[in-house]
Amino acid sequence: MIYLLIVCSLLAGNLFFWWWADRRLRPLRKANIWRALQAALVGGQILVLAWWLMFPGTLRGLGNSFWKPVTQWLYMWNLLVLPISLIALLFGYSVLWLGRLFTRLVGPSRPASDTPIKSVTAESEAAEIAPVTGPAIVYPSRRQILTAAATFAPQALLGGTLLLSASQHGKFRIRRMQLAIPQLPKALDGVTIAHVSDTHVGRFVGPRELDAIVTATAELRPDLIAFTGDLIDFNLADLPPALSAMRQLAKVAPMALCVGNHDLFENASHFKSRVRRAELNLLVDESMPIDIRGHRIDLLGLDWGTPASVRADGIQGHMENLLTRRTTGGFPILLAHHPHAFDPARAAGIPLTLSGHTHGGQIMLTPNYGFGRIYRYWSGLYEKGNSKLVVSNGVGNWFPLRINAPAEIIHLTLRSST
Repeated sequence: MIYLLIVCSLLAGNLFFWWWADRRLRPLRKANIWRALQAALVGGQILVLAWWLMFPGTLRGLGNSFWKPVTQWLYMWNLLVLPISLIALLFGYSVLWLGRLFTRLVGPSRPASDTPIKSVTAESEAAEIAPVTGPAIVYPSRRQILTAAATFAPQALLGGTLLLSASQHGKFRIRRMQLAIPQLPKALDGVTIAHVSDTHVGRFVGPRELDAIVTATAELRPDLIAFTGDLIDFNLADLPPALSAMRQLAKVAPMALCVGNHDLFENASHFKSRVRRAELNLLVDESMPIDIRGHRIDLLGLDWGTPASVRADGIQGHMENLLTRRTTGGFPILLAHHPHAFDPARAAGIPLTLSGHTHGGQIMLTPNYGFGRIYRYWSGLYEKGNSKLVVSNGVGNWFPLRINAPAEIIHLTLRSST
């Protein structure tokens, strides 16, 4: 139901913007050309969006060379540029209306004055009665021209964001951190972890991008690989190349995975069973002991959501369930897709939590202000007492643009501070 409301809202927003832009273009000379161009740009978005919703398989069947650019175009316009444009229109007209209202309420009244007597000369009288030949040419005002130009400003913004997105595609950084952990046994001092998260295999991440992720992770030579959810973006049809990449990573070092919300969109039980059939260590409210340098580490994997919701409503309940299943007393590391699991993990005395989900805020005006602020923790290292949380920006994308939130693989080096 929510998905249907979102789609209907996007269609309504496109139609409204088209209607508004068309009205502003009518006063221009050669208005039909500009109106036709705007109709092609916005109307094309509406048609492709409707096609994409009703017959998604036909678009994917045309191949990635068509599928990815079209999807990128749709995402950038409908989820970024169009909302920004509509908000700007609402804000602009609200300010204009309030300004006019204020002027009417408190503006000074103009005193009456005598009308000056206009002198009439023979030349002016002749000019007044001179006949006008030919059709009158009405030029649009400066205000009309600026308003009409504003109708294409969103298209210019779309072009700029598409170019920026294309320059980012498939690129990610290696983010290196050293963590001093008082509870870490001295035998594990210097242990390294490759923290990989949010590959979102599907619309924007395919075999080529996965190969780069596997190669970069292998070059780190980690002692352990932790994958913190959102292996696929949506469709189980994208699972085979994702599982193939995970199997290659499992050959590099011991690896464990936890579940992300995108993994469960199409069919949660099928996703979990297929990952396990691939002989990958998917931890769903489970623990997995491994030995590194002769010392035991307990990898703990938190499930996502509840039977009633795919959202992170049940973090506390999952944490309690997970702790009852822990079988050994090794050094614990929690893998939890949602970073808010850090609070119950800290309460349970878990020294290190690894998370993803936030994409570093995806679009941040600065590293500290943007969409990441909807979370308590959204990127990098957080510390409370003797417990630490590392939130990865993720190495893939469900949305094809990042600002101040680069894709990454995190390379952790654990240090004993005792």
